[in-house]
Parts: sequence; structure tokens; C-alpha cells
Amino acid sequence: MNERIDPCPAAAADWPDGDRRRGTADSAGAFAPRRCGRPQTAASAGDQAADENPLAAIEGAEEWLKLAKGSATVDPQLCRGTALSALERWDEAEAAYLAGRDAVPASDPARRAQLGAAAAIAAGEAGAADRELTLLDEAHADALRGNDPALAGHIALDRASPLNKRGRTADAAAALAEARAALPGFYQAWLISARFSRQQKQLTEAQQQIERAADLMPVDPEIGLE
Repeated sequence: MNERIDPCPAAAADWPDGDRRRGTADSAGAFAPRRCGRPQTAASAGDQAADENPLAAIEGAEEWLKLAKGSATVDPQLCRGTALSALERWDEAEAAYLAGRDAVPASDPARRAQLGAAAAIAAGEAGAADRELTLLDEAHADALRGNDPALAGHIALDRASPLNKRGRTADAAAALAEARAALPGFYQAWLISARFSRQQKQLTEAQQQIERAADLMPVDPEIGLE
């Protein structure tokens, strides 16, 4: 499987007012291909949808790993992480994503960023907030090294919540500004920014940002709630 990982839409439907944002990568899954294929030499049963049949996907990925070495382990580890995330086995999912990240060649920092960000989301879901932010910082740096501003913008959007929770409001604001600049057509960047601005009592900015979000995605009921 040579499919590239699509950058995920970092959607914080309940951030910063709620406890967690689960929209980013659908709890890590959208960073990964939705189907976990296995090479024909390992099995002939075809692809397993990691979110529909995660146990079968894990089994297939583990068979695949028996045949893979070095950078060839990236995709099966990605499949394992996706399936483990579907089962909410977050610590194991994080470990799988990190194993995949560490197997990515140094010449492909953007892909390292994608896997690292997925690992960060798994860490956050497991309650490891400090590790989540560390992994997001590393993933953000990799995305910048990979000259992928859109991916860096999505990761910046994810960084904003843990930064805000630590009282690093200036850093959170900078992360949100980066996300808006990198993803001007992504309504969630504006919606999340509006919530942050409202929290900071910056009501003029919040109104402008929510209006921009509504222009981009007028049918989202979350926007109307703002």
C-alpha cells in the first residue's frame, strides 16, 4: 500500500469550552488510509476497513509486519494505529503511529509529521496531555521541514488547545493565526479562533471570525451556536 496519508481537518467541535476536541483526524483515524491492505503474499482476503472491522485489520497488519522491514513497516503500523484507535486502545495506537513515524525515511519529514500528529491525538485521548503537546510540536517542526504549510496549519490548529489549557494564550493565539493563514478556506480554523477570541473577551475579533466561518460553511449548526 503506497497511499499517502491525507492531512486531516483539525476540527475542535467543543474547543476551547469543552474538555477535548475529537475532530482532528477522527481521533487519529483520518490521518490514515481508511482501509488497511495486506500484500498478497501475506493474505488473499483483501483489504480490511480499519474502522468497520478493526480486529481483522489489526490481524492483517500484524501479518504484513512479519514480511516488512525498515521503511516498509510504515504502512502496516499506520493500519495498526488506525484500527487500535477505532477500538479506543489509545496507548497501543500511539505506539503504532510512533513506530511508523520512526520508520519513515528522513527524506520525507512531511510524512513523519502526519504520523506524529496522529500519535499526538492518540496520546491526548489517553490523557497524556504533556506527551500530546510534545508530539504535536515535533510534528509541526517536521511539517515545516517538509515544506507543507497546509499540514503545518492543521497541526498548529491542534496545538492551540493544549497550549491554551496550559495558560500559554499568546502561543495559542499564534498557532491559530498560523492555521488561518495556512488554511484560509477551512471554516474550522475560523470557528475555533472565534471561540478562543470570545474566551479572551476579544468580541470584535470573535464576531469577525464567526462571520467568516459562516461564509465558508453556513450549514454547520455549531456555527449558529456561536
